[in-house]
Amino acid sequence: MSERSGVSFECPDVRASPGYSDYTSEHLAGEADLRQGDNIRFWLCLKPGLAYVGTCQSMHCPSQKTEYNGLTVCNVGMGTHRPNEHMCDGAILCPACKAPFKPEEFFFQYCSAKVKFCIEHQENDEFSFSENRKNKGRVFGKRGKVVRYTMLRMEVRKPGMFSETLVSRMDPRTIRYSQESISPKFAGGKDVRTTSKELREGAISVSDVPPIHVFRWNGKWHSSDNRRLWTFKDAGVESVPVIYIDKEQVQHSKLTTKDHGQSIKFRYP
Repeated sequence: MSERSGVSFECPDVRASPGYSDYTSEHLAGEADLRQGDNIRFWLCLKPGLAYVGTCQSMHCPSQKTEYNGLTVCNVGMGTHRPNEHMCDGAILCPACKAPFKPEEFFFQYCSAKVKFCIEHQENDEFSFSENRKNKGRVFGKRGKVVRYTMLRMEVRKPGMFSETLVSRMDPRTIRYSQESISPKFAGGKDVRTTSKELREGAISVSDVPPIHVFRWNGKWHSSDNRRLWTFKDAGVESVPVIYIDKEQVQHSKLTTKDHGQSIKFRYP
């Protein structure tokens, strides 16, 4: 399935367990860190840029004959990558046996990246980061946790090309709206009130909803993601992930509140 055809596809959740990883803790190694005796395990070697990490399912693969049970790495390096198209084209291959495999994690080593994604029935979102430490990497995704995307794009460049987007947590009750009105539906067509109901009833969790972007405006915190903010407030959520941005990054069309963001109304066609 491919972004080119507009069909949704499953891939690791880039919001799951993002953070640092020591190579040895994941049984992986950078090229310069491989010991002489490990050179035969070239399928575990990480190179600068993006790498797909997963399990080779071929029982004839040399990776299956180690204590790591098929763990393998497909390095794709720098550039603009669309994992859905790589999977569709059968381009994610185990370097040990050339069999295709499905990625379970995304590993970024000694690079910066901007990740744009849209999870089915939700709004487009993105984050960026830069990692310049050669003994650490950034891991996104968690084995066993996948989501259905309608778009996933990773732009990978040398360290320092993209700035770090800081993710923290705030009480949504302390955040104000930036618009006077919102559509009752998300970009994917799902009703915001349905999402609120699912949050209240525990059918979904806060981690299933992308973080909201917040910025300072006249001494108060506001969000440019007004539908998600309304959903969190209506559901009575007390802590949500946020990404700090500057007011200058917000589209002027989203700065339409008439009461300093204290309320918002639904906008119908």
